[in-house]
Amino acid sequence: MPVNTKVRIRTQELRYVRAGDIVPHPLNWRTHPEEQRQALDASLTKIGFAGALDVVERDGHMVNLDGHLRADMLPDMVLPVLVHDFDDAEAREYIASKDLIGSKAGSDLERAKALLAEMGDPDSFASRLLAGMVEALPMTVEPIAPEAFAEYDETIETEHTCPKCGYEWSGGQ
Repeated sequence: MPVNTKVRIRTQELRYVRAGDIVPHPLNWRTHPEEQRQALDASLTKIGFAGALDVVERDGHMVNLDGHLRADMLPDMVLPVLVHDFDDAEAREYIASKDLIGSKAGSDLERAKALLAEMGDPDSFASRLLAGMVEALPMTVEPIAPEAFAEYDETIETEHTCPKCGYEWSGGQ
């Protein structure tokens, strides 16, 4: 699939802003259950803050487009923010699609298993999360060749009685 060569760079600058001064976008549709908060807390404790929040400026305020939970959990910290030049319609489009585009990614079970094996601490929160994801990934199953099945002759008449209720039926054609 060809890549659009006329892509506009929308990130205008990197700033450092106190998270509590960033206004949550009123149309943020994502919720953050306790399990996610615990996972982020474990990640922040073990790794630290990496990346940046995505914001737009409106009326002298920074409005959060992505990173609401991180900003909520670290209100007194000065965090990196990427300031974008989206108009209101583009900001809504960004909020609507940001996480959904990432969720369309596939999974490579063998690479996930290799990463899990290299994690070091099997009890770390990240290891436990990845192990849960590996368990949930579909397994690749080789198809069974039809010749592996025994022949079944539908023309043979058979009679059957259910051992539990005694119902009798006959099979065949």
